[in-house]
Amino acid sequence: MSRRIQNDEQYDKSAMWLVQKAGELSDPLMPDAEKSELMKKYDFVSAEMQRYRRGELAKEYPGLRKIYAELGWVFNDTPAEPPKVEPAPEPKTQAKKVNLSDFLGEE
Repeated sequence: MSRRIQNDEQYDKSAMWLVQKAGELSDPLMPDAEKSELMKKYDFVSAEMQRYRRGELAKEYPGLRKIYAELGWVFNDTPAEPPKVEPAPEPKTQAKKVNLSDFLGEE
């Protein structure tokens, strides 16, 4: 079970598979061993769907990568070029001379 969802078509097929298998899992006559095995597959596919969707959102909104990392969420991390951010030049400030002779009311 090491397959990963790579595109939206696979994502849609996985969603259809989950709906179909959810109906099968609700069958009370399904043997426990078979139900347990199907539940493992169901959980795996569901987790892969979440991973794929988070990866797609992280591509669209790069700030989500940091949030996902803080939350410990996994996502498809396709190597995308990070946005190039040039450091802003520091503003040059000149000290202005201020007359403080009458600060305390004294001259």
